[in-house]
Parts: sequence; structure tokens; C-alpha cells
Amino acid sequence: MDSKVASFISSHAIPWIAAAVFFHISVATTSFAADSFSTDGHTVLSSPPDGRIQNRPYQMNRLTKIGGESKHSERILGLYGDEMIIYSPSGTIEDVVDGPYSHACAAFDPETETVFLGSSISGGDGIYSLHLGQEDWKSEYQNLTAVGRLAEVENNLQQLANQVEQFSRPDYQTAVKPTTIVTGGSAEEIGEDFLSRHDYENVCFVQYNLFTEDYDRDILAAPWSTKGETRHKYDFSAAQIIAFAREREERKEPFALWAGHGNDPFYMQLRTIEGILEAAPTMAKAFVFPEMERTDEAMEYAVRTHLIPIAELCRQHGTAKVVLRNKNIFWNASCYLDLWRETLLGDKYRDVFVPSMEETNGRTQTISLSGRMGLWLCGYFDVLSARAVTDNANFSRFWEWGAQQNQTHLMRSLAMRTALGAETCLVNIDQGDPRDLATFYQMLDKGIITPPDPEDLLSVSDLCLGMKTPASRFLEHGKNGHATSLYAPREEPMVFDRMDCYWGDALTDDADFSNYAMGSRRRMLNSLLTNPYGLIASVPADIDLSEHSRFREKLVTDGEFFYNKHCRSVSAREYKETAVAALERSATRLPIRVEGDVAWVVSRINKTHIRITLIDPGYVSPADRDATIVLQHVQGASCRDILSGKSLPITQGRISLTVPAGVLRIVDISIE
Repeated sequence: MDSKVASFISSHAIPWIAAAVFFHISVATTSFAADSFSTDGHTVLSSPPDGRIQNRPYQMNRLTKIGGESKHSERILGLYGDEMIIYSPSGTIEDVVDGPYSHACAAFDPETETVFLGSSISGGDGIYSLHLGQEDWKSEYQNLTAVGRLAEVENNLQQLANQVEQFSRPDYQTAVKPTTIVTGGSAEEIGEDFLSRHDYENVCFVQYNLFTEDYDRDILAAPWSTKGETRHKYDFSAAQIIAFAREREERKEPFALWAGHGNDPFYMQLRTIEGILEAAPTMAKAFVFPEMERTDEAMEYAVRTHLIPIAELCRQHGTAKVVLRNKNIFWNASCYLDLWRETLLGDKYRDVFVPSMEETNGRTQTISLSGRMGLWLCGYFDVLSARAVTDNANFSRFWEWGAQQNQTHLMRSLAMRTALGAETCLVNIDQGDPRDLATFYQMLDKGIITPPDPEDLLSVSDLCLGMKTPASRFLEHGKNGHATSLYAPREEPMVFDRMDCYWGDALTDDADFSNYAMGSRRRMLNSLLTNPYGLIASVPADIDLSEHSRFREKLVTDGEFFYNKHCRSVSAREYKETAVAALERSATRLPIRVEGDVAWVVSRINKTHIRITLIDPGYVSPADRDATIVLQHVQGASCRDILSGKSLPITQGRISLTVPAGVLRIVDISIE
């Protein structure tokens, strides 16, 4: 970097950014308008509706003052995803310019009339300059090219795409498990984006639609009789919805429906859902219900009169699933409370209910994955689901970053979850190009990544975490996505701690189990686990290990305390030494272990071949990662990178390699 530029950034950018944060936090943005407020509540900029501004969900308009000292030349520059918005001081929108990337911040140097743009939030490390005195500066913004780390990531992604295109499945891999991708709003959209570019044999694409029905809600009990969602119109008739389903059946177009939400599980009447299933018994694939965590009387009514009957109808009419896209620590805590334990943790609906996640405004992805994996491995669910959505990059509503134009973070997260066993992926892309995930879909189709059966997943520790009825403190803080009032200084750390919204990006306590056992060093974007001891699955505490050969040892917790062999509570800090000793014992029993800062999954392809998926864990901070595969209880005859085709040497049972920034490597080991 030029020394003058570096000096300017050092002395000017940080003060400007600090001043802009004030605007960023207080900017309220709708589809077409924006307002900014000062700390005392006064409006400092009010922008009227403007059709040039696109709807950018869950990311903030970052404002920077630009121009000369006179009011005549002063302007406000807004970075709103990949859009650059130019405002007059009064808030009138003068221009909207689309660019190829979303940037972290901006700083203006009045001496040179230059705007410096901070790095791309997709993981870049470059600084870009726009000289406002030049007539073509807007064109320069529209045509920015990646530099530094982001350019490296883009090159790695292109190389991966080329390798996937040329890949031929090895003779010893005879089967590819079918997978389902729920994405796009129509068969035409799916066809244009994906099916016209590749012939898929093992991936089923399912369109995702929303209908909210106009019906007399007096048939429901309070509060649902008068409570809908303000974001929806409720303007479809039952006949229209059923006609849509019938048309999909006739056209052989698979579809899934967003059927309810924790704010209103009753988007449609039960009889309308029955009509959908009768009209489309083979094409209706799923009913999706996000954020159904509550356990109050109103939710119990919804579960017993609506959700469970839907599960029964799915079984009667075809093979549709009910996908529970729940949030925060549901799969570690709320599912162990009476209502959900009775509904989900029995054998009755294991073939219908599918555990999935809403990981937006989330800081506990590591913990949640442990919970879902444990329930699946113990047989409480037949199918696992993965999810990718633009909003996943937001770990706090105080400062939103969900505008990545490059989809490498979502691709890697989906790759890990499918390598762990997820057969269904829910994908909603609002920023960037959804076709960026085509390489991942082709990896599924060709069997490069194929979801293993539970017994073929070899990177799960035989030490499990047994979850008792969750402690009230664990529940309160684990579900706190918005309230700052719960903060109390110098509290004794819990087994899982610092989960609230105000801990976003904070370091985890060194006594936190997710810190030392799962590799979660910060409360942000923990979607790609490094699992230094193998994946630690969370299971019901009362599970009988003698009936589950996968697990040999169990640590018991309620999320706040551990419980020793005498059933007495022990603090997280006091119990850490005992827990670490158990983790180290179990890790020595893994057939294969991976050392280094990588996310990893080991699965069995057949009796003589093991596949290891190694992933760059930097969700929005990609980098080259060194890793060492350690063969502990298998004898490796050879090792081959299945994408590059190159053989890797095995030296004293160890294989060293580097995972390129923003992507992954997959190796097969032939065992003796």
C-alpha cells in the first residue's frame, strides 16, 4: 500500500468510522426509504421512498459525509449492500450506483477528494479508492475488481468449480445418496439458474412458496384468533392455494410451503393443508415452520391442534415432511421441555419431523449443531436439514453484515452439514448470485460430498454431552436475541455462556464447554466447527449408553452446571479439568483425527475407503489453513485428493496438507 494512503487510513478512517457507527446503529431502513437519528432522537437525515433502492433485508446502510467544507458541495454517501447511495444533506437521493461487492465502511479525504472503501465483507482485505473529482468514478465503482485475499478466494472458487466439472466418481464409490435443495420461487427460476446448466441425477430441486390464507380466524383459540403477522397480507383463498398445489402435481414440479411461524403457526387452515396434500401427494415435499421455540399455552394449542395433525396428514397423503426451522438453543434446551420433548423425542413422528435451524442473529451455531447431531445419531429423527440464508452472516442486530455478494461462507457451511448427514438444504439468497452455489450442488450430485448414514460417520466422539432439563438461566440467556437488560457483570460462567445479543463477537470464557471442546473462541458466526476432539454430540441425559454403541462416556449438564457421578452440580470452571480429561481420552479412540485450524468430517465410503472433508473455517475471514490428518486406529495404504487427483504421502501415519482460502479439500484414504 502507498505510504500516503496508509497514513491517511490510519489517521482519518477510524475517526470517520467511529462517527459513522452512530448513524449505522440508528438507521431504520424499509424497502425504499431511510431515516437516520442522532443520539437525542432528532432526525438528521430523512430519505423519501425511491424505487431505485432495492429491498436489502437485514443489513444496514452505512453513512459517511463526503464533499467539501461548504454546504453546497457536501453529500452523504450510503453503503447499502452493494449499492452506493448519494444523498443531499437534507436526505434527497441523488443517485444509486450498483457495484460488485459490499464494503465494510468508507472514509473521505477532502484534500484529495477521494473516498476510501474498506474491505469486502465477504472476507476481503483490500482498500479501494474512488476519486470523486474524476467524471468516471461511478463507473469505477461499478467495475471494481477484487484484490488481495478476495481475489485469492475467487480464484480458489473457480479452480474448485473446474475440478468439480472434471470429476469422475471412483470405482469404489458405487452409491450416491439423493439430496434435496429447497430454493427459488418457481420451476422456471430453478430451471434457468441450475437445471439448464447441469444435468442433475441425484439432486432434487424444490421450489419454495408462501401463501397466507384469508379465512375466519374465529375458529382458532385466543390469541391466534386475532393474531396474524403484519408482514403478510393473508389474501389467498383456500381454493387458490389448493389449485396451485394441483397444478404443481400435474406439472411434476416439487414444492415446499412456508406454512407458519412462531408468531403465527396458522398461515393456512388445517383443512386447506389437507387439500394441498390430497391435490399434490407426490409433489408436496415439505411444510416449513420457523421459530417455534415457545412452550406457553398458546404454543401448546398450536402444536396439538395444528402441527401434530399436519404430521398425521403428511403420513396419510404422500411423503411430505414438517421442517422445524428453530432458533438459538432449541435443539439443546427447549426440545427437552415437556411440550417439545413429548412431541419430538419419541418414535411416533421421527419420519415426518425434520430438525433444521434459523441461525440468523445467532451466536450459538456450534451448540445447536451438537444438539441436532445427537438427536439424529440417537434415532429421534430420520432426516437432517441444513439451511443457508443471507441473514446468517448477522451475529447481532446491533450491527448487521448480511450483504455478502460472494457465497463462499454459505457454500462451506452447507458442505459441512451435508458431509455430516444433512439430506435436505433450505437455501434463501437475497444478496449476490444464487448460482454461486451451483458448484456445491454439483458436488452433491456427483457424490463428491454425500451425506453418510449415522453408522458411517467416523468423526463423532464416543463421549457425548447428556442434557438434563435445561436450567432457567441457560434458557433465558440462550434465547436472548434482543434484550440488553439481562446483562449482569461478573456472573459465574455457565457451561454454555455469553450467548445473549450483547455478547456478539465477544470472546468466549475459557471455562465455556463450546470454547475448549468445540473450538468456538468467539460468539459469532460459529458455523464451521474445528472440533479439536471430534464432534461432541448432545443427547438426552437419561439415555442408556448400553443401548447406543456409538457412545461410551457421557458428561451431564443442564447448560448452567455440570453434574458429577453423584448427581451433584459442579460449576463450569470447577469441572473443566474433568471434562478435558474425558475429551482427551475419547479423542484417542477416534479412528482418524485432524489437527489444525480446519473444520473436518470423516466418513466411511466402503470397507476399504474413508473420506475426509477439510474446510476453511473462516466464515467471513477466509484464509489458507494448514492441517494434519492423523491415522490413529487405521492403517493407510494410500491417500488421494479426489478433486485434484494428486496423491498425498502418508508419513508415520500422518498426512500434511493446506486447505485453500474460502474453499475445501476432500481426500480419500485407502485402508489396509
